[in-house]
Amino acid sequence: MGVVNRKMKPVHVTIIMFYYGLLGFSASLLCLFLWSWATRNTFMLYSSLGYLWLILGSLGDNAAVVFGILAWQKDTSSFVSLIAYVSVVYAFLTDWLLFDQTFTAV
Repeated sequence: MGVVNRKMKPVHVTIIMFYYGLLGFSASLLCLFLWSWATRNTFMLYSSLGYLWLILGSLGDNAAVVFGILAWQKDTSSFVSLIAYVSVVYAFLTDWLLFDQTFTAV
C-alpha cells in the first residue's frame, strides 16, 4: 500500500478515501447478503451497543487509513513502514493485557 500511495502524491487523500469506503461498503454488503442467504438468517442479531462498537471501530479504521495515506505520501517509506510495524507489537500487547489472551506455539 505504501508504494502505491507514494506514487499517488498528486492525488488528494479524499479521493483515495472515497474509493476505500466504496470498496469496503460494497464488499461488506456482498458478504452480508451472502451470509444472510446461506444461513437463512437476518443480520440484525446485535444489540444497539454492539452496533455502536461497530461504528466506533469503523471510524477508527478510517482515521488510521487517512493518517497512514498522509504519512506514506509525505515521508520516506523506511520510517513510515518501521512505525507501521510497531502497531503489530501494540496489537499483541493489547490482546495480552486487555483481553487476557494467551499465546502458544501450536
